[in-house]
Amino acid sequence: MQGNRASLVEDLAHLSWRDNWFLANFPLTQETVLDYFSGSPFYDPSCNNEQIRMQKLDPEVLYNLVGTEYMVTNQQEPVFFVVEKVYRYNREETKTLQVFYIIQGTVYQAPSLRSLLLSRLSESFFHISESFESLQQASLFSKVSSNLLLNFDREEEQDKVENLEKWTKTLPQEPKAVETSLIDRILSSL
Repeated sequence: MQGNRASLVEDLAHLSWRDNWFLANFPLTQETVLDYFSGSPFYDPSCNNEQIRMQKLDPEVLYNLVGTEYMVTNQQEPVFFVVEKVYRYNREETKTLQVFYIIQGTVYQAPSLRSLLLSRLSESFFHISESFESLQQASLFSKVSSNLLLNFDREEEQDKVENLEKWTKTLPQEPKAVETSLIDRILSSL
């Protein structure tokens, strides 16, 4: 049952949060960033971090608890912090549930891999569909040469087809006997 709880996460990627009062009074550091993050709508007040803070326990106790917690996994003080929401199974084993980042005091939820892929695939399919529509509108099949001609200017395309038809009518249909014997001699010499 705990594994199911760990997989239930809320998608708040459309939100951002900032506390100007906190930033004006406290610099963001490794020690203050989780206090700052705890004021955001991304923070779960039932997490282990909150229990330890309310009971004024040593932060090392956090590693012995089972459940949801937040940890800073990357930082470039005071501009950039990465906070992960994890589910701790034991002292060594955790599972990342969500990732948040703080850039110059503004907190964002990182999009999930699923939403990133869906967005990129949707955008790709849109562009592919637009390309096929453009090709379909620009294509013209020449009955004379059995070739597909593409042009984005219909009048110019029609002129080209007419010129091609005139040119193909002037070409001889069968090669002359002289040309055939010349080609045969060249091929036999090889």
